[in-house]
Amino acid sequence: MTKVTSVLRLHYKRNVKIGLATGREITEAEKTKGMFWTLGFEFDFVIGMNGGMIYDRNLNKSFTMDMLSVKEMKEILTFLMPIIEENKVSVNVEGNQLHNVMNINNHLLDMSKRRNIPLIDKTGDIDGFCEKPVYKFLFRTDPETTQLIRDQVKEQYKGKYQTIETFPGTIELMYSGFSKGRGLEMYCEWNQIHLENTIAFGDNENDSSLLLTSGWGVCLKDGNPNTKALADDITDYDCLDGGVGHYIFDHILNNKDVEF
Repeated sequence: MTKVTSVLRLHYKRNVKIGLATGREITEAEKTKGMFWTLGFEFDFVIGMNGGMIYDRNLNKSFTMDMLSVKEMKEILTFLMPIIEENKVSVNVEGNQLHNVMNINNHLLDMSKRRNIPLIDKTGDIDGFCEKPVYKFLFRTDPETTQLIRDQVKEQYKGKYQTIETFPGTIELMYSGFSKGRGLEMYCEWNQIHLENTIAFGDNENDSSLLLTSGWGVCLKDGNPNTKALADDITDYDCLDGGVGHYIFDHILNNKDVEF
């Protein structure tokens, strides 16, 4: 049993609410991640789509943001197509079980294999790509090009959409007004939990709002420098070395220097 698993099980038995915050759509696979990860329990709540979706297991309550319409999708892609074509930017979407992609690269192939998702090549075909409404676009390219896309979207759409870095070289485009931090706020409102009594862990830009909103925000040792800068603390171990478990065990269970 890993240190992460052992400390989470201990807190779960103490009736501490434990949740998962992800950029992915909340499907049955996300709802059952606890058992899949052999934690011995299912998460009390899941924040998905970077705050655009929330699932509360105990209240059996959900929230889901609106999808981008086909018209909006075509407008966005048409506007960004010169950048996409010139820089061979890989594009895919999430939502509505749509698996169309443009400019397949190794990152998309890895994602396809890891999540067992088929890829349907629609490179250059905007109409074919935009078959159904979706929650968000994902763009995979180099840092300079991702920044260009972000700047262009900000200038063109004046805050209607937001772009979020979820992994180095990957940005996501979705409606503005949603974040993991807002998702945590909504869950706490539903359950009359004070935010100062929460702790959150994250490692990338899409976790920044979560760390800022929670009572105590902790960034993983190998996290994004900007996310580290706004965190209340940083783990001594990175993600693969069980940074979350070590932190809870060392700083909360043993030393008790973080109180809620």
